[in-house]
Amino acid sequence: VNEVRAPAMLDIVVGDSARDVPFEAFDMEGRRVTLLAGQFTVGDSSIVSLEGQRIRARAAGSTWVTARFGDRASFSSVHVYERVQTLEGIRPGQHAAIPIRLVGGEMRQWRLPAGGYFLAILPDGDEQARPRLAVVDASCMQSVGHLLCAARREASVIAYYPQDLDQAQVLRGTLAVWHDEGP
Repeated sequence: VNEVRAPAMLDIVVGDSARDVPFEAFDMEGRRVTLLAGQFTVGDSSIVSLEGQRIRARAAGSTWVTARFGDRASFSSVHVYERVQTLEGIRPGQHAAIPIRLVGGEMRQWRLPAGGYFLAILPDGDEQARPRLAVVDASCMQSVGHLLCAARREASVIAYYPQDLDQAQVLRGTLAVWHDEGP
């Protein structure tokens, strides 16, 4: 193995099924290696546990997972979200997840207190199409598949059904919100 690749950030929800630790290994010519012997480790086993090559969410919070094969390794930060009914009262450091189901033309909105946030819509199973996000009254940028937002005052996050999709289908996903503890 010459190189091991993994996503920079993994998002999982407490109560979901265990899932494979996503990684790919490559040889010196860049060909994918599938027959491997290696080791997986996690930073905090109270947040996630390993079941062989699978990872399971145990408690909300942040940690990391490493896949190591010989002297090559990949590292991913792991963010575990707890299911909640509302974002009202979200605290710094809290990782919250709200299931979303939208039909054509529908949208949902939640208020967020001032602060920093990582926001994403996680897929619901294998479904490719999912609701999209918009944030009002915050400065946001794309970062590792998430919106990284800073709100100086109360902001709103909106999950909406895009107009360019077939309006007959139902979109499902999970709104993942990490209220960053930083300044």
